Amino acid sequence: MAHTPAADSHGFNELDPHGFEGHGQHASHVIVGPFTLRTVLAFLLLFTALTVATAQLETAIMGWFDITLPWWVNVAVAMSIATVKAIMVMAYFMQLKYDNPINTVLMLFTFGALAIFLFFTGLDLFSRGAVDPIKQNQVVAGGTGSGITSKPNQAVALGAKERFLDYLAVLQYAKAKSTELTATDANTARALTDAAATLQRQGRGGDARQRFVSLLAERIGEGTPAFEQVKQQVTGTMPEPILAAAQAEFERIHLDVAGHGATAHHEEAPLPGPNRTMPRTGTTGALSEAAPHAPHGDHNGHDHDTHPAGDHSH
Repeated sequence: MAHTPAADSHGFNELDPHGFEGHGQHASHVIVGPFTLRTVLAFLLLFTALTVATAQLETAIMGWFDITLPWWVNVAVAMSIATVKAIMVMAYFMQLKYDNPINTVLMLFTFGALAIFLFFTGLDLFSRGAVDPIKQNQVVAGGTGSGITSKPNQAVALGAKERFLDYLAVLQYAKAKSTELTATDANTARALTDAAATLQRQGRGGDARQRFVSLLAERIGEGTPAFEQVKQQVTGTMPEPILAAAQAEFERIHLDVAGHGATAHHEEAPLPGPNRTMPRTGTTGALSEAAPHAPHGDHNGHDHDTHPAGDHSH
């Protein structure tokens, strides 16, 4: 004969083993009324339309006033509306409003975990535009030497070669110009020769053209017609004969370094091809193409890249 189970002396009810009844839990599923559900649905549709309207308004503002709103404006407005909609869905359709408060705590915990995930992801995504200038240039054979070369995305060896050619061009220009002015302006001719000799003693580092102009200004003074003429020619495009002479001098020095001249002062590394050997200069040897050969017997630490202006004996 069947009988109705009863609770024991400790209050245990086998029909309610988890003790939902009488312990703060609802005894049955909550039924949300149709009016409430329809009201929530109406608000959700209203907020959806508001999201579309704000996006269209943002586009219209940018068109009317010819401005570009920051990207975060659209994100902040859209996410704010979406947050309100999500809260309404969770409160009424998921019935968190009528459920045990611990479920709301668990839901908030999951959103906190999501926020932490988005935060650390944003550390990467939002900082990709802030790239180190040394790393943002394109890959160039021989290395760009960012911060060293005068032109962006240029190989180190090419930059060294261009600076060395400028150095040789200045010396060639000083030689030619001093010869031209010897009969008409002896003072300027001597100043040119003296500035070229000083530049040669100082070495080829840095901008040779600007250094030569500074050295010349110390000797004849800025603002004089002779100085302004030389400055314009040196800092601008030099005549073709001067550039050709500098290129020829560069080729001579290059052959001297690549040939017998390298054996006296540099450690040699075997290379295939007709050059036979090439000195290891700089970090990789690539700069040896642009490195001059110091005159024999000069061990005083001075950088004598070329022969003095006007003297090309070897």
